[in-house]
Amino acid sequence: MSQIDREKQAHSRSYNGPNPIRMNDQDWNVMISALSNEQKEELNELRHQARCCARMAVSGAQATAVTLEVAETAMEVLLRTLTEMEISFPFDGFSFSGSYA
Repeated sequence: MSQIDREKQAHSRSYNGPNPIRMNDQDWNVMISALSNEQKEELNELRHQARCCARMAVSGAQATAVTLEVAETAMEVLLRTLTEMEISFPFDGFSFSGSYA
């Protein structure tokens, strides 16, 4: 890896947290609680779209290459928006259950 690649990687930002479409609503709301109402609405809509697209992509009757691509694109838009809004995942605010407890 070149020095330029390392610098680019070091300065690249990305969302670093759990899959937002698999988070429960309470954890999601805690994570976005500091945002403005407009930002929350935008993220909630993107999350809803990503969830719906993912459901269609994995359902046996509806799954096609197109639905998979649409689901992937919806998730990319959601993650990119989380990154642009500099959303971080507050690990201290969440309780873990199951094998993580």
